[in-house]
Amino acid sequence: MKNSTKLLALLNEARVQGVTDLGRHIDDNPEFLQRALEAIVIEEVNRSTIELFGAKEAGELVGSVAPYWQNGSQTFRRIMGARFRQEEAYQEETRLTTRDGRVLEGLFTSAFPRALSDLGLSINSFVDSTERIEAQAKVRQ
Repeated sequence: MKNSTKLLALLNEARVQGVTDLGRHIDDNPEFLQRALEAIVIEEVNRSTIELFGAKEAGELVGSVAPYWQNGSQTFRRIMGARFRQEEAYQEETRLTTRDGRVLEGLFTSAFPRALSDLGLSINSFVDSTERIEAQAKVRQ
C-alpha cells in the first residue's frame, strides 16, 4: 500500500465500522488521530516551505506530517473531519512546528478535490502570519 493511500484506508475502515461522527470516534479512540498523522506523508514541497520550516533541502521535509502538528492537533482533527465528510477543502488559523522547533502561526489550507482525494492526495498551503500576530500583541500591550 502506498503511503498516500494509508489515510484513505483508515477513513474507509472507520466508515465500514459504521462511524458517522469522526470527532466522537476520535474521542473514543484517541489513537486514531495519531494513526492519521502517521498515515499522511509530505511528498513535495516548494522552496518557500523549505526556508520557512528551517530545512536546507526538500528531502528533509519529506515524510510524516506528525512533527509539524505538535501545536495544532485540534486543527488537524478538524481537517480530518472535513476530509471524512468528503468536503473539498478546509482552512483554519493554526500553529505549526518547524524542524528547528519554532512555532509558526498562520492560515493553513488543505484542498482535497475529488480527483486528487480519490488518489489519497491533497494540496496544502500555509500563510505565515507569525510576525504580524506578534506585532499586534505588542501593540495591545
